[in-house]
Amino acid sequence: MDASIKMLLTFEEVAELCSVSKRSVSRAVRAGELRAMQAPGTRGHRGKRIPRQEVESWMQRQRGIATQVTTNALGRLRERRGIS
Repeated sequence: MDASIKMLLTFEEVAELCSVSKRSVSRAVRAGELRAMQAPGTRGHRGKRIPRQEVESWMQRQRGIATQVTTNALGRLRERRGIS
């Protein structure tokens, strides 16, 4: 697996990659559809992250298609935010 692919995504990143609202991601986590974990060194809801593989599985279940969160998709996300 390519080490440059981000393994843990924020709720906002998941929402943008999946073309849903941040609230929809939060609801999916609360409903148990998406598994979130606390990022190391953080506390509270803002430190929650979702594993990339979990997002891929969720997208596949939601849309019924095989979808991968790729380096290119994450690169576009960073470009939109102006992050290197």
